[in-house]
Amino acid sequence: MTATPIDELAPFVDGDMEAVRVRIGDRDVHVIGRTRRDASKWSSIANGDVVLFSGRGAVRRKGTVVHTMKSSALSRAKWPPEEYGDHEVWDHIVLVAIDGEVEIPYARLNEASGDSPKYVPFGFRVMRAEQSARVLSLLEELTRSAH
Repeated sequence: MTATPIDELAPFVDGDMEAVRVRIGDRDVHVIGRTRRDASKWSSIANGDVVLFSGRGAVRRKGTVVHTMKSSALSRAKWPPEEYGDHEVWDHIVLVAIDGEVEIPYARLNEASGDSPKYVPFGFRVMRAEQSARVLSLLEELTRSAH
């Protein structure tokens, strides 16, 4: 996943761009687009929510939601149909500021979230409140032990 310069996003951001810049600070920002099929998940996301990026057997990055919006213009600019094929528009947008690298093996994440030990996180998932609380507790524990 590649960071997107905030100045490239500015023409598409609805609302107070300066407030979005303040929430981002000096962090990299990633754009996540979802289709209408994920609209109910997308609508449950709020500024300040924690986002985990996983791959190769572990959670690798932690980020924070800094803005959500609907924008088919940004979707087409970010994922042009001529490059990505004729697809459903990913116009439910989440801007995520990257907080840093983490290393949480799936087994440890699954233990904290209460998922099956063999569960592999894939795609876009919004955890239930109790799962989130346990995973956030694990993140805090790992942060304290790293310092």
